[in-house]
Amino acid sequence: MPFDIGFFKSLLGEYERQVAKVKGKDILLVMGGTGAGKSTTIQYLCGSIMENQLIITKHGPLKHIGVAEGGTSKYCSKEELAQVAMSAKAVSCTQYISVITVNNVLEDGEEEVFHICDSPGTGDTRGPELDVANIYGIV
Repeated sequence: MPFDIGFFKSLLGEYERQVAKVKGKDILLVMGGTGAGKSTTIQYLCGSIMENQLIITKHGPLKHIGVAEGGTSKYCSKEELAQVAMSAKAVSCTQYISVITVNNVLEDGEEEVFHICDSPGTGDTRGPELDVANIYGIV
């Protein structure tokens, strides 16, 4: 499959938009292989209510931890968390780094704001454009 330069440029543009959101701020960058559970971990860290799910596939049932219906986060915006896609299969869902702002209230009532960045998995299953763009975006 030839390298799609147009797709690559669109990914770089999205990286620039996401990086602008966190420039000069402290972030938690979540990285790992495709299907490792990065997005699931982020959903959990953001306070989403998680549940065990049984997914029926053509190869039989598959156990998966997902966000419970109506179990959206109490610390992050629904719009930002909507970018954090999850799959029961080890396939790529996250296309570029997504920034999620976490608004946490500490026990003493003080507010703490930090940013978690979801990143595409290494060894992305959708082509070399994503792998090259991911390297650029992370650096």
